[in-house]
Amino acid sequence: MHSLKQLHAGGVPPAVTIAASEWALDHILRYGGSGYLPRRIAQDKLASGRLRVVADTPISRRRIYVVENVQTVRNWSWYGAALAMLEQGCGQWPVWDP
Repeated sequence: MHSLKQLHAGGVPPAVTIAASEWALDHILRYGGSGYLPRRIAQDKLASGRLRVVADTPISRRRIYVVENVQTVRNWSWYGAALAMLEQGCGQWPVWDP
């Protein structure tokens, strides 16, 4: 696995940099091009054939951090399901509980 910084080190930087993955996906679908997108953002378009994975392209991993106020989130009925979806898509992460 490579970091995005490693993928572009010493190489040609991208012509367009878009901070939000959803905006980047919209740009690619409208105008063409390529980019590194989180699989969760591109999955439906990959399945339908609107996007494709470029052969031999290195895979990059991004960390996802969750910081919570336990007293606040305990009242959110949707919170447990959201965490479960993250775990399913990303694998189990270590929990730090000071």
